[in-house]
Amino acid sequence: MTDLDPYISRVLQIGKLSLGGTEPVRIQSMTNTNTMDADATARQVIELYEAGCEIVRITARNVREAGNLGVIRASLENKGFDIPLVADIHFNPRVAEEAACIVHKIRINPGNYLDRQFFLAKEREHQHDFAPGDIREGITRLTDICREHGTIIRVGVNHGSLSERIMFQHGNTAKGMVASAMEFLEICRDNNFHNLVVSMKSSYVPTMVRANLDIVTEMKLKGMDYPVHLGVTEAGEGEDGRIRSAAGIGPLLAMGIGDTIRVSLTEDPVAEIPVAQKLRDHYADIRRLKKPSMPWTSEGKVRVPDLIKLTYPDHDYEEMAIIAAAEMSSLILKAQGNNYHISGDSGRLYPKLVLNILQATGVLITDTEYISCPTCGRTTFDIQTVLKEVKQHTRGLKNVKIAVMGCIVNGPGEMADADYGYVGAGKGKVTLYYEGKVIIKDIPEKDALKELLDLIDKTLPDRS
Repeated sequence: MTDLDPYISRVLQIGKLSLGGTEPVRIQSMTNTNTMDADATARQVIELYEAGCEIVRITARNVREAGNLGVIRASLENKGFDIPLVADIHFNPRVAEEAACIVHKIRINPGNYLDRQFFLAKEREHQHDFAPGDIREGITRLTDICREHGTIIRVGVNHGSLSERIMFQHGNTAKGMVASAMEFLEICRDNNFHNLVVSMKSSYVPTMVRANLDIVTEMKLKGMDYPVHLGVTEAGEGEDGRIRSAAGIGPLLAMGIGDTIRVSLTEDPVAEIPVAQKLRDHYADIRRLKKPSMPWTSEGKVRVPDLIKLTYPDHDYEEMAIIAAAEMSSLILKAQGNNYHISGDSGRLYPKLVLNILQATGVLITDTEYISCPTCGRTTFDIQTVLKEVKQHTRGLKNVKIAVMGCIVNGPGEMADADYGYVGAGKGKVTLYYEGKVIIKDIPEKDALKELLDLIDKTLPDRS
């Protein structure tokens, strides 16, 4: 395959909002309130909307929470807000079917939507001898409901939660992510259901970019044109989170890929919006003209000059860091054999920013690496405070990766290659991992940080 031609998706309606085609890139975020608290959730939806968020996702962990989405939607509409709402579903098809009757869009994760609920025992017994008709029946039931109510389905694949069946066949890889998505998309197409969005997310930037390029290629080969949602999951907080998000989202927007974006930060959800706006606005002309600035080729990386100098207005450091991360990541993913200098128009050099971008793209690790999920309604502890405290006590541990995760949905999978994991295990409880294995389960939250630091002290000297 040669240069990837511009990918022009079909246009969908999510409420009164148009999504896809040459429409502007739509900005999304997610609430972190308790879904059963309809007033608090509606207030946060409005706060996000007024900050510039166009689509808001709300977690629905069970049928009760799915039903309460109707109360939240009615509260918003009674206040005069007609905001597209998305239900975030994991594990339970019944929850998706309930929510699909209420909200504008549902997000399902193929890795845990049907496999884990019904077929895990069969999968372990037969491994690759799996009955695809069982999955087809479940998806058909969902598409029938969504067709009746005009509901969009986002087929949202996360690198950290591929099913055991997919990993047995393809490994925990970008190829496996594509296979997981295509299985769902093809069944939906067979059902003549096309109200679909696809997303391929990972906390590792090269995997996230590769999976999105491959799913777009595969969809084009199969005659599909579904809109694409972009995001780097578990990006973190502060400058680290902004740089990692921009390093994943930016190169794809530069290639004309991406119809909606979410910058997932371990912060107040409102803080995500200006970062997403900066990325969207920077690539607005590419979006409008459909002229990618960095077409992708399958022939490998190309050579560029040994030294690349990037200069930006530096009166707004955050904006400079976001755009520099996006553009430098594009070059890193495309080129080989080069060094980078970032400078401001004031003449100041930013060597630390270069190192941060190299770390975010996996090229050069010079500090402790952190992955942490964004806040959402599934998180049962103060993840923002915990992450800051973990960073405070562990900075400077080169070649050490620490994951701070809110729940088990993506936690164990996304941190599979992390050295240490701190994962929410229910209200007031935390489970610690070392090298992917559970070390201590259900620690009281008040003791978990100390236990993590003790674990690091005990095991770190053994690392070569």
